Amino acid sequence: MLKSNNEKIYKTVCDVLAKRLKGGKRSWSKIGANNIAKILSAKLKLIIRFKVLLIVISMR
Repeated sequence: MLKSNNEKIYKTVCDVLAKRLKGGKRSWSKIGANNIAKILSAKLKLIIRFKVLLIVISMR
């Protein structure tokens, strides 16, 4: 079964978080959690913008 883009993105985010916590009993500081959320959000926005751009170009 093919996964939707949202499921792929969710899995990627979960993988990033799992890798961060895997090394031991570390936890996120509030600042660190906010920073990673901003990075992941910016990355997602770029992916979405790129896909929209591809759709617009393909419609021409």
